[in-house]
Parts: sequence; C-alpha cells; structure tokens
Amino acid sequence: MTSGLGSFAAVHDPERIESKITAPLCTSSKSAVTMLTMPYAKAFPEMRINAADPGYTATDFNANSGTQTVREGTDAIVDLATRGGGGPTGTFIDRSGVAPSRAAVRVRRLAVIGAGAAWNRYLPRPLRDRKKVRQ
Repeated sequence: MTSGLGSFAAVHDPERIESKITAPLCTSSKSAVTMLTMPYAKAFPEMRINAADPGYTATDFNANSGTQTVREGTDAIVDLATRGGGGPTGTFIDRSGVAPSRAAVRVRRLAVIGAGAAWNRYLPRPLRDRKKVRQ
C-alpha cells in the first residue's frame, strides 16, 4: 500500500491534493514503499509485486475529508488481489490503472534544469545517453 504522497512529481504538482499536504513522516514512508516495489519485483520475478494507491479516500485518518468513498479507494487493491498471479509486476497503480512513471517525470525535469554533468550517472540510461534532453 502506497500513496501519491510518496510521489515526488505529485507533491510538486499544484493541481494535485498531495501538493497541499505537509506530512513528512507519511510522505517519506510512502516514498520508501513505492521505491521498494521495483527492486522486489526484480528479485522475485515469479511473484507479482506492485504498489497500490487508494487515492484520497474519506476515512477517519483524514477526518472524512477525502474525495472518494472507501469502496472507490479499494479499486486498485481489489484489482491487484484478483489477478490470480497474472499481470505486470513492479508497477504503481491507482484506481485508474497503472500510473505513469512519476519518478521519470521528475528526473527529466532535473536534467532539463541542468543538474550538471556530474549527475548524469544517476539518470536512467535512456536519458543519460541522449545528447539533448527534451521537456
């Protein structure tokens, strides 16, 4: 179980609810869960390991201020639980399906901003090998 609060791109997007919440312990723990998804998926290819984001769901935790019902918040979790061992692994999903690679969006922004040649080794290979990074 993870959250958009663990997404660097989501917490920096002023149009997303995650950008309006200040919860350092929650955001750091959700980020850790999200980032562990891929290494575990690679380490255990016979298993399906994915991160599910229930979305901003009305619960006691947020004083019922969420925009979704509890039933809507379970959509991603039920989807993963009912795949019967099939489907992709190493993904981040929400109730709309597989979420776009939020980390890749942020890495591209850093490269465009000009993080410097010394940081190239930290960029994913497709970005590192390009002569010019596009926005």
